[in-house]
Amino acid sequence: MIEKNLLNEINNAYSILEAKQYEILNRLKNGGEIELGWYNDGYEVELAWYNGNYHKDEKGDWIREAYPIAVLAVKGLCDVEIYFDKISVSAKLTRARALEYSYEKIFSYNVEVFGVEDYLLDFYKRGMSEENLKADIAHSDEEEIGFAFEFPFDADVGEIAELAGLIKQEGFYY
Repeated sequence: MIEKNLLNEINNAYSILEAKQYEILNRLKNGGEIELGWYNDGYEVELAWYNGNYHKDEKGDWIREAYPIAVLAVKGLCDVEIYFDKISVSAKLTRARALEYSYEKIFSYNVEVFGVEDYLLDFYKRGMSEENLKADIAHSDEEEIGFAFEFPFDADVGEIAELAGLIKQEGFYY
């Protein structure tokens, strides 16, 4: 049986994730309409909690987490995943679009590029050339390519809203 103090600590920790979830939602709704011009385009936003998340450990190996994370799902555009130590914005491109895409605009972000069918298949490591990225994608069987843009947990939510506007403009989807 879990002791009451531990339950209080767990509740406090998760209330921080939930507060960040609502902070991002409010920024997307309010800032999106005015600054980005995309929220009123009919996107449905859903708040959820997801289990079975993976992260890379210090050695670069994938580890499955047992705890749930808060998620803000912007239907048709992206998922905003809120972890205890970071925020990740996930979106996709078709393989054909990923092969023609100019990555200059998104390489300024901390981004991972991976397979959607085999999400443990990494295509991009920071500093890699666009040519090598495209060659790796071209040699894969993946029909969709996943992108995860990572922010520190305490990032200004305006940066996340700005990214949402950029990926919409660039044809990303989820």
